[in-house]
Amino acid sequence: MGPGKDIQEEMDLAFRKKLERLLPKQTIVAKVLEVNRGDFTCDVEPADGGANYHDVRLQSVIDDNDQGVVHIPKIGTYVTISIIGNDDNNCYVSQFSEIEEFIYKIDDFEFSGNNDGIRIKKGSDSLLNVIEDMIDELNKIIVIYGTSINVGAMNAIKQRFGNPLKE
Repeated sequence: MGPGKDIQEEMDLAFRKKLERLLPKQTIVAKVLEVNRGDFTCDVEPADGGANYHDVRLQSVIDDNDQGVVHIPKIGTYVTISIIGNDDNNCYVSQFSEIEEFIYKIDDFEFSGNNDGIRIKKGSDSLLNVIEDMIDELNKIIVIYGTSINVGAMNAIKQRFGNPLKE
C-alpha cells in the first residue's frame, strides 16, 4: 500500500499546483508605496514580486460618504490586500502591520488618532475645545473671601490637555 499512497500524494500535489495557476489569488501580502488620504486608497507592491496594485481601498466599501472605519497604513510597511469578486482591479486592505492613523466616523461623530494625539469630535465641537473653553471660564472666577483660582496652574493644565488631545 506504500507506493500507491506516494503516487496519490504526488497526483494531489500536481493537481493543487495546477489549480493555483488557474485560480487567482484572493489575498496578497504587499508593501505600501503611497497613500491617498483624499479617497482612502493606497498603492502597493506585492511581496512576491508581482505587478503593483494601484488605488487599493482602505475600506472594503467605498461610496459617496466618509462614514465608517479607516486605518491609514504607514508607507513602507506591509499590508494584506484582498481581492473582491476575482477582479484584480477591485481590492481592499484587509490587515495592517502598522498604521499611521485611525478614523472612526458615525454621522457627525468622529474618533481618530495618530502620533499627535486623539480627536473626539461631534459636529463642530471637539473635546479639546470644550475643555479649553471650560478652563478659560474657570480662570475668570474671582473669590472675594478665601483663595481665588490659580490661573497659572489652570493654564498649565490646559496645555497638558493638548498632549493627548488634538483639535
